[in-house]
Order: sequence, then structure tokens, then C-alpha cells
Amino acid sequence: MKQFIVFLLAAVLASCGTQKRLTHAKQVVEQARQHQVSENQSLNTITTSVVEKAEHSETDSTIYNEYQMVLKKLDENLKNIEKKVSLVELSMQNKSNYRKAAFNKQLARELAFVNSFNLSANKRQEIYTFLREAVKIKAFSLVDLAAFFGPGKYRIPVNHFDKVREFVEPIIDSMAAFSNKFKEVPHIARIVFVGYADATGIKEGGELYNQLIWFLKKEVPTKEKLNLVLSDLRAKELLAKTKTIMTENTNKFSNYNHLKIGYSGYGLGEKLPFTSKKDYKEDDERRRIVLFYWCILPDSAFL
Repeated sequence: MKQFIVFLLAAVLASCGTQKRLTHAKQVVEQARQHQVSENQSLNTITTSVVEKAEHSETDSTIYNEYQMVLKKLDENLKNIEKKVSLVELSMQNKSNYRKAAFNKQLARELAFVNSFNLSANKRQEIYTFLREAVKIKAFSLVDLAAFFGPGKYRIPVNHFDKVREFVEPIIDSMAAFSNKFKEVPHIARIVFVGYADATGIKEGGELYNQLIWFLKKEVPTKEKLNLVLSDLRAKELLAKTKTIMTENTNKFSNYNHLKIGYSGYGLGEKLPFTSKKDYKEDDERRRIVLFYWCILPDSAFL
């Protein structure tokens, strides 16, 4: 569709007179420069906010990478239009380039491309609004493991499933509300659970120890490896339950059949959950947690 618009604009320009083409080119370039300045400012502001979220552990690496894919695509688009605008500006230095005989198809298409950039400004502003609102959302929650898991357990008992639902459904409601607000913009959703453990050891020969050894496939596992597996299993258990709850709430999303949802769960073991906290202890209960992250972002494939 975009290529057709560029072709149509180029055809119209080719039929105009020299001065009209040159005047039009100046107007198009001036408008494009204004959009560039505004959108570069928006991009820089959003990029800074995304980095700050990552620094404060308000997003995980998976979602951070999703943000970066979108921001990179928008940046590439702006750099591409910069090249086109510069070519048109260079051509404007010689009025003879805009005489009918000299106004070649390539120049007409470059100018038409810049013009189509201007015409799609409102659509891009919606994407920047989408991103500004997405990055402002407090889209992470700390999971109270004691409410779901028994001591030294990584499976959620059947009779605790309603507690998981009570925790997850309000978050799904927030996701659906945001997704529905921007239903005209193709977008994706991501749900991520990240598990953590304290730095205490797991009693050798105990039930949990033997179960974790089976997952590790090692006869003499280290304390760090055991805690890593435990944190990973808990994250994946919560993720599995959340997938089930999501299937029960698909009707809340107006575009669920077209929504790409990615799920991820992994453990980081004894790594500290929040680097801003400097007073963690070895057996600190604040380290025995799972963090739940989510995001709704424009689909970079359509930018």
C-alpha cells in the first residue's frame, strides 16, 4: 500500500511545472524536518525511560530487548528518511533538476517517499503515544511465594490455584485494557516470570535436594546450581498456571485472535533481585521471590 502511494505521488509530481515542483519540494522537506525533530525527541525520551526501567529492575532482559527492537526500528526509519530528505535538499540547489526533462523518476520517487512520510505522521504519533504510555505503566509485581508454594516446594498445590488466579487476573485486566485502547495498532504482549533464591544451602539427602539433583543430572551439584534450579522451577510453575488463567480470560481482549503473546519463565538463583538494595543477607527472605513482568508493545514487524 505504501509503495502504491509513493508511486502515485511520484506520477502526480511528474506532471507539474518546474516552479510548482520546486515549491512543493521545499514545503515537503520543511515539513519532514519538523517531523524528524519532534520524533527524534520522542524517541530519545522513551529510550531514556526504558533504560531507567531496566536499571531499577522494573523490566527484565526479555522485555527490555522487545523495547529495543521497537526503538531500533523507529530509529532506522528516521535515519532512512534523513537520507531521502538530504537527497531532495541537494537536488533543490539546482533549479534545473526540477524541469520536466531533468525531473527523473528517481528524484520524483525520493520526493514522493518524503511526502508519504509526512502524510503518515499521525499514524506514527499514535505509535509514540503508545510507547510513552507503555513505559509509564508499573508493569511488574513481586510474587509472595509463601502464598503459593509450601516451604521448600516448587509445585503449587491444587487448592492454592485460586490464590494464583486472584493475583494474576487483575494484571490480565490491565493488559486487556491497554491492548484494547490501542487495538488499531498491531501489537504484541509479553509475560515473564523471573525467579530468585537466597544463598543458603539445601539439605543434602533431603526430598528437595534429591528432586533438584534429578533436574541437574549431576551427582555432586553446587549450592548455587541447586538454588538456580529451584528458582527456575518456581518461575516456570507460576508461568504454567498463568497460561491457564489467560485462556480463561481471552474474551477481555478485543483483538485476542490477532494478538501475539509471548511467555517466558526462568530463574536467576542467588542473583540479587534489586541491585539498588545494599543490605541483603545470605538467608534474606527478600531474595526468595518471583518477579512478574509484562508489556504490550507495537509489533516491530509493522513499523
